[in-house]
Parts: sequence; C-alpha cells; structure tokens
Amino acid sequence: GAYVLYSRSGFGRHVKAAVEAVILYVEASGDYAMLLYLAFTVIGVVALVPTTIMEFSGGFLFAPQYGLVVTWLLVCAAKFVANVIAVFLAKNVLRDWVRRTFVEKSELLRLVSEAAREEPYKMAFLVRGSMAPLSVKNYGLGVMDIGYAPILATSCIFSPFYAIQNLYFGSACKDLKDVFAGKASGGESQSWASTAKTVLPVLFNLMLVGFLVHAVKSQIR
Repeated sequence: GAYVLYSRSGFGRHVKAAVEAVILYVEASGDYAMLLYLAFTVIGVVALVPTTIMEFSGGFLFAPQYGLVVTWLLVCAAKFVANVIAVFLAKNVLRDWVRRTFVEKSELLRLVSEAAREEPYKMAFLVRGSMAPLSVKNYGLGVMDIGYAPILATSCIFSPFYAIQNLYFGSACKDLKDVFAGKASGGESQSWASTAKTVLPVLFNLMLVGFLVHAVKSQIR
C-alpha cells in the first residue's frame, strides 16, 4: 500500500528505520511501554509520520495484553489529541507556511478552501476520507475557513475506522519482522478489510472531485 511505497523512498527509509528503533525501545520498556507508545503516537501524528506501522506495532505489542478494543480506544484517544495539536499549530503557528507550501500550490486545495466556507462539514468529511496525504488532512484543513468542530468530528469517523484494521492486522503478526514489513497472517479473513481500506479513499476522492466540479459550474452560471 501507500506505506510500502513511502518506506521505499529515500527519506521514507530513514523515517522507517527511526520508527522501528522507537518501537523496539517501546517493546523493551516494560510497565511503561503503553505510555511511551501513546506518547510516540501523538508525536508521530503531529510530525506526519505514517500511522500504519505505528498501529501495526500497537496491535502486535498491546492487543494480547490489553485486548484489541482497549488498545484501539487508547490509540484513538492519542490520535485525537494529536489532531487537536496539529490543527492548533496550523491555525496559530504555521498558518502562512502551510498556505504557501500546500494550499497555494494546489488547484484542488484552493477549490476546497473556497467550498469549505459554504459547507465546512461536507468538505472536511470528503477530504478526511479521500486519498489526500496526512499533511493535507491535518494541516491543510487547519488553515482553511473550517472550525475545529468539523475537522475533529470527521477525524473521529475515519481515524477509528482505519486504526482498528491496522491494529487487528498487527495483532495477527507473528513477530516484529512481519510488523515492520506490513504483513499479517490470516489471509481470507482480512480480505474484506483490505478491500474496504483500498476502495473507500478512492470513492471519497471521486466524491470530492465531483462536488468541486459542481461547485465550479455553479459559480460559472
């Protein structure tokens, strides 16, 4: 998937190596392992580290001890805190830089920014569910005329959905080598989730483009 492609890029390989080193440290941390893992999740999401490997690792390390549901709830809470921090930084600290780096260079994001003034919840929902990178979903949305509520509400829809899949896949891994490779055993039982994880972002991407085309046509008229 996207994580595999990212991890094979030059910068991605360095990030992957750093993430793996942190996960190995977390594994060896005994009673404090979960707290360290949650702190790492918050920092990782804010720093735009791909969440797939973090969640695979969380499932492998903690689902056997705490249960999949408890691990999922804790991870979702950590990601929610990270989203709040990221949106706050986008709105109050990095606003100009994010606009120059992401919004102004993308025709799609400029259209999203204009449409967001009229329908913030719909645009936040479509962008959150689309194939847009994490930088756009957190920081890009943060600099648009969208309040905290639409961004965080839609985050609470999609983050738990993808997190439970990654945590489950991680819990099915035999060892950390499988975790770092992004592979899980279980085959057929996981096929529906893999399909949904692949198809849904594409569907939301098409919906987002369709909505923006409709909005442009309405402005022309």
